[in-house]
Amino acid sequence: MSRRLTALLLIALLALVAGCGGGDDEGGSAGDLGDSLGYLPKDAPLVGTFDSDVDSQQYKNLDRLLSKFPFGGQVKNQIKQAIDEEGADYEKDVKPLLGGELVIGATDARTLVDDSAPDQYVFAYTASGGDLKEAVGKDSSYKEAGQLEGGTLFESTEDRTVVVVKGDTMVGAESRAGVQAAFDRHDGDDKLTEEDFNGAFQDLPANPIMRIYGDAQALLEADPEAAEARKVKWVAGLRKFGVTVNAEGDGLALDAHLSTEGVAAADLPIAGGDQSPALARFSDYSFAQRNLSQSWNFIVSVAAATDAKGFKDYQQDKERANKDLGIDVDRDFIAQFTGDTTFAGGLDGSWSLRSAVKDPAAMRDTVEKLGKSGGTRDLKLTPAGDLVLADDGEDRAFFGMVDDVFVAGLTPDAARQIATVEPRPVRGTKGSMVFVADGEQIAKQILERRGQGGGAAGLFTGPIGDLTAYVSAAPDGMRARAKLKIE
Repeated sequence: MSRRLTALLLIALLALVAGCGGGDDEGGSAGDLGDSLGYLPKDAPLVGTFDSDVDSQQYKNLDRLLSKFPFGGQVKNQIKQAIDEEGADYEKDVKPLLGGELVIGATDARTLVDDSAPDQYVFAYTASGGDLKEAVGKDSSYKEAGQLEGGTLFESTEDRTVVVVKGDTMVGAESRAGVQAAFDRHDGDDKLTEEDFNGAFQDLPANPIMRIYGDAQALLEADPEAAEARKVKWVAGLRKFGVTVNAEGDGLALDAHLSTEGVAAADLPIAGGDQSPALARFSDYSFAQRNLSQSWNFIVSVAAATDAKGFKDYQQDKERANKDLGIDVDRDFIAQFTGDTTFAGGLDGSWSLRSAVKDPAAMRDTVEKLGKSGGTRDLKLTPAGDLVLADDGEDRAFFGMVDDVFVAGLTPDAARQIATVEPRPVRGTKGSMVFVADGEQIAKQILERRGQGGGAAGLFTGPIGDLTAYVSAAPDGMRARAKLKIE
């Protein structure tokens, strides 16, 4: 989509942040979402909606979160100035328009997956008040170019994008033909309905700031490179997905749901169910997963379905490794990881891992055999005290058993230290994958790497709390939640 059209769409969103918590009663009622969605086709592959009701609880929460940062007020003023620089006045031209939902979507999946495909987008917005025609007319990059469907047509002076303002509704696309097609759909039956759209958001938070709706299968079908992946049963079963973004009282949250059809529990890429793994919090971030062996088996099944030659080579390499190492890799190693595993890492590239194993005594025997084996033609294995050093000529790692826990790390100390960290459940999570990161420390490190460290960085990052996320899976779909706390 062109830069100018993007700017036109974002101008309202920028205004939301500038005016959050500071709305008044000047605006009218929000526009009809179903009416705006009707400018998109029923099979639209990706659609986003953005709430502009600055008097809602969402924006009051957003205003409170922003006020926790010392430069929150300055950010608001800069956003207002950016709007003014586009040729519109925030207070007079933009603020009265707020209250409805901005809808933007792709009309053809190829637009999203093929760089050579032409842009095919539509956006629509119904204002709650103000004068849409006057506001668009003040944008110097657009000029009036007649009438279309009873509304005023504006054409971009920089590309082919056009906007039609009809009463309190604005509809835009990448060309005149695109806008005409949008109006034709709106007056016909082959259009996206609110019922279709809402079906993707089952059990997700109501009244979010932003929603993203998509059709995973439509996106896959439009991408020739995804043909092999669709041979995988779980991938072939992917259907609609929905994502919401919410400003909560103590942070920002993202929730998602992806539906599937014709999928069994054994086909899932991660272990099913809501039971969460215990997580050993260590370093900048920690990731825990229950039953890691299921994900490994999924990866192998993907290779078998999509790359017959590669899978055959893998099988031959595994048989050779079994002979060289004196173990059965699947039985003695992979199948052991049915419990909780934590992978912890830092932005400096350091990492370590600890995992419960099904049979600690058997795993100790396996580790001992591996240390004595010398490795394979591609991987050298040598004893390193109570651990084993694995070296493939480019990367090195240490692994072994500490008491009844399997550990690994970039260094011996990293492997041994994580064994001393007791895994604990992460409050509020559900599902077989859990992630926790120290948001403040990561933000500080990023700023320091950009040469923006010191006291000022601490003032900015101080309110940032933990980032927590989890994913749960079932045959009918997957759910995920991520939240960044602002304290």
